[in-house]
Amino acid sequence: MYLEKIVMTDFMPYIGTQEVDFSVSADAPIILIEGENNRGKSSLFTAIRWCLYGRALDRSSKAVPDQLLLNDNAFDLGRNNFEVQLSFSNNNDNYLLTRTCTVKKDSKGIRTGSSVRTFLHRNRDAISTEDIPRYINEVLDESISMFFLADMEILKNYETLVEDDSKAAIEVKSAIEDILGIPSLISVRDALKDIVDDTYKEIQKKKKENSEKSELEQKIAEQTSKRNNAKTQYENASAALAEKKREQDELTAKLAKIADATELIEREKTLIEKNDSDLKQIDKLRKEIQVALRESWWAPVSTQVELKMNQTQEQTKLASQRHQSLSEKKFKLSSLENSLITNKCSECQQDLPIPSRSETQKNIELLQSEILEMSKPLIPSLESLVDESRRLSLFSMPRKAEVIRSLERQIRILQNDAPKRRQEIKEISMALQGVNKDEVKNLEIQRQNKDREIGAVAMLIRSETTKITNAEKELAVLNRKFLDAPKSAGDMEISTEMAIASSLQEIMEDTVSRFRIEMKKTVEKNATEIFAALGSENVFKQLQINENYGLRLVDGKGQVFDHKSAGTAQVIAISLILALAKSAARSNALVLDTPFARLDDTHRDNVLKLLSRDSKQSILLIQSGEKISKEIEPEFKKHVSRTYKISIGADPKESTIAIKKQV
Repeated sequence: MYLEKIVMTDFMPYIGTQEVDFSVSADAPIILIEGENNRGKSSLFTAIRWCLYGRALDRSSKAVPDQLLLNDNAFDLGRNNFEVQLSFSNNNDNYLLTRTCTVKKDSKGIRTGSSVRTFLHRNRDAISTEDIPRYINEVLDESISMFFLADMEILKNYETLVEDDSKAAIEVKSAIEDILGIPSLISVRDALKDIVDDTYKEIQKKKKENSEKSELEQKIAEQTSKRNNAKTQYENASAALAEKKREQDELTAKLAKIADATELIEREKTLIEKNDSDLKQIDKLRKEIQVALRESWWAPVSTQVELKMNQTQEQTKLASQRHQSLSEKKFKLSSLENSLITNKCSECQQDLPIPSRSETQKNIELLQSEILEMSKPLIPSLESLVDESRRLSLFSMPRKAEVIRSLERQIRILQNDAPKRRQEIKEISMALQGVNKDEVKNLEIQRQNKDREIGAVAMLIRSETTKITNAEKELAVLNRKFLDAPKSAGDMEISTEMAIASSLQEIMEDTVSRFRIEMKKTVEKNATEIFAALGSENVFKQLQINENYGLRLVDGKGQVFDHKSAGTAQVIAISLILALAKSAARSNALVLDTPFARLDDTHRDNVLKLLSRDSKQSILLIQSGEKISKEIEPEFKKHVSRTYKISIGADPKESTIAIKKQV
């Protein structure tokens, strides 16, 4: 499918009638649409999807009510209708699809609902309303549209969509296999299965009296019953899985609304547990102190000894400093007296002038006075203080006293943290006033239980799938034995038909399996080549595809490793999209919304070069001012048919789209 043109009237921010020409040429297959955030890029993307499938989805894949798609200003002006018209082609057929919505409102002017009418013309021939969905899905089935109408804000998390056993994984796997044409082979295989089953029933009726086959018939009936029971269990389990996923989503939504309260409750629980733990630890430490006190006779005087030791050491230090200062003054006095005797400066050995002799004499008298004062006996003397320190050092603190002091320090540390913690608990309690803690706790328990239930149902689905496969293998063996048993002449024609159908069924079973493997290899090879062309990390060797078409990076040693950056996730998603487009059974236009949001310059330029070279029609909705490197810009512009600019209208709620004027 290739898009030709879209015409929007009062759709979302696009007030009035506005259109975009999507037609391209082989040499210029790209349409660029630029716009600032919240200006209408995603709204244009939504317009295409809504016109095709009648559903508008937000970024979380939730349906947006049709009545909310009408432009607010148009609604305020009394206009109650909006419309999107899409022209496209497929296999040499031209289509014109028109979807019109009338918004209903109550007496207060509030939107209450809507009604939609859809019209489709193929080669100017009108298609009946009931047949329109079938024609649209033949052109581009909605289940595979996510890979051709690609919102990169959703596909950036592509790997989470293919998580094992999830409903999304099953849907994505089915969509990819539809792109690759696998369902066509599966439908042929299933048709042959139906022929074998119908033929067997007919033979069974005609061979009822044949005693030689009664045992085989019984076994076939048992295996058929097992297979049918397993299919029933599988269908029931699949329905139960969908229901439990829905319930899980509801619980998750409820918990999201009270997420702050949940965090506060967990924080309060942690603080209370820490408080209780500290109290228990303090009680334990106090008991240890009591034991240590009973075992230590020194504890009552240890503090006094330590205090006396500190005082003595301080006095010794002061006495030592006094003694050193006295020695320095005596030395200085001796030098000055020698200078007067020799009439020369003690430092430079030059003759002393008369003024200097007078000043030196004054300094000598001052020093003699200070020395006389400092020479008075010190009480206690330095010698006695040294002796006292030596004596006190003999009273070393017993080990138990040290233990007691250590335990007391630990208690003080724990007690210092308690007031701050109690204050935080009090603040949390005030913040949680009016919140039902039991309800929050019950919701979390319900969600955990739901997760376990989903896991159990997923295991049941796998088990029943295995049972179905084993039963069908056993049935194939039994059917062949049944055919090899002696036949009556009247049954020969039917038996031959069943033999041919059974053989073809086995061939088709093998063909489907081989085709699926080969197509996976093809997608893996194409995705690897594209990923490498986009300029990936040098540690990367290839992309590896799993059973659900999830992609993983593989290094040079063959080890699978997880990437961390959002940019790498987006490059992987783009690689998958382009690989599927290259491997698809039928070609389609690519519409990429926000394709470069998380890409660096190198990856962005490589994507543009790849699209310029390989795509047949690519419509890129990008951020205004998106820079294209000077190295590729001249060549890239040759491949752009048109560039549109989305701008703000006369009102912030309005946007306009028009061909961008080249500067």
